[in-house]
Amino acid sequence: MALTHAQRTSMFNTLAEVMGQDDAEILMQHLPPSGWDNVATKEDLRAGFAEIHAAMSAGFAQAATERAEIKAQTATELAEIKVQTATEFAEIKVQTATEFAEIKAQTATDLAEIIRRQAWHLYIVVSTIVLATVSIWIALLTQPAGS
Repeated sequence: MALTHAQRTSMFNTLAEVMGQDDAEILMQHLPPSGWDNVATKEDLRAGFAEIHAAMSAGFAQAATERAEIKAQTATELAEIKVQTATEFAEIKVQTATEFAEIKAQTATDLAEIIRRQAWHLYIVVSTIVLATVSIWIALLTQPAGS
């Protein structure tokens, strides 16, 4: 049963009469303020610490499980990203190769057209020179001999 304030005051006054004021104060300071039934024993502390330890162990186990799940999920997501990235790079590689092949083919076609046009122009120039040369020779050969 807890002592009331009036009971504590009465006890202090009695102790002060018997032991003196200083000794009564020292003794009262060593008494619990709300009674002995509220004072924790070593066994109470052990039980409390055991509860805290069990709760912490359970919390740590749960945290470890969650970390493992997150780690597995992260590994799965990274693997998916790796596959997706590899697929996209392969698609880009194929697309780039196709486009370069198209550019190469177009360049070859354009070059062939340029060569064909240059050959035609060369043919025209050579034909004109030959025709002019033949015309000059005909004119020279058909002139009267004394002129």
